Amino acid sequence: MGWDEAKFKHLGLWVPVLAVLLLGTCRAHPIPDSSPLLQFGGQVRQRYLYTDDAQETEAHLEIRADGTVVGAARQSPESLLELKALKPGVIQIFGVKTSRFLCQGPDGKLYGSLHFDPKACSFRELLLEDGYNVYQSETLGLPLRLPPQRSSNRDPAPRGPPK
Repeated sequence: MGWDEAKFKHLGLWVPVLAVLLLGTCRAHPIPDSSPLLQFGGQVRQRYLYTDDAQETEAHLEIRADGTVVGAARQSPESLLELKALKPGVIQIFGVKTSRFLCQGPDGKLYGSLHFDPKACSFRELLLEDGYNVYQSETLGLPLRLPPQRSSNRDPAPRGPPK
């Protein structure tokens, strides 16, 4: 075996090693999906919506298992809500415990529905200068408001832990 043969045989051992090293540094990465709609999917915030307005309504919005929507004096499992973005500035509101969507009828009355109806259950979210949010029906333009205190839907007894 001559010098040339030994040199090529020795180089032949390094070719697979170099190939593995070079392939290890060349990695393929998936192309990110640049759809503008993907930024809204999965944006879910859990919140207790609290109201304090000129009508002296101070309550946590609560969606009950029977579909009624009331103002509760204190936070409760029924008042924990998920706010999910549907499109820019528009959200759906979902009761975590009751698995009901917050919806608004043509008369402005709030109710909890087991099925999502985009016309009744989509709300426009507006950020005020003072940092608070206001919600209004996307279809009807009516503000999201709890029934007045004198309503029979008002929760008379405090429930849950104090605020």
